[in-house]
Amino acid sequence: MTNEKIQETLRYTQQELGEGLVAIDFYSAADAQSLAGINNIEKGAALFSRMTSIISKALAVANFDPLQDYYMMHYENNATGFVLLHDEYQIGIVLNTEKAKLGVMVNMVIPGIMEILRKPE
Repeated sequence: MTNEKIQETLRYTQQELGEGLVAIDFYSAADAQSLAGINNIEKGAALFSRMTSIISKALAVANFDPLQDYYMMHYENNATGFVLLHDEYQIGIVLNTEKAKLGVMVNMVIPGIMEILRKPE
């Protein structure tokens, strides 16, 4: 993954979500090391990486299909977190749902991010 592609992902997400973007962190799934972000939440990458691992193992044990492109969590105070999965990378995104609509995130922003990530380098 090139730094250019990571920066393009950050710019695109910030542009599309505007003030609704609380934080975004692009990190390695293997070691939860942050590669880049905007308003990174301290220990957020480590927490999201660990949660992804736990959820993935639980799904496998229960014979459910594995996670695909993303999963989401709704928090108190009008915040929703998303973890996007792409090869050996994950992207943690927190948005304020009073300023950014979930439909825009799910139907426009996530597909746009995945398109950027899947472009040949």
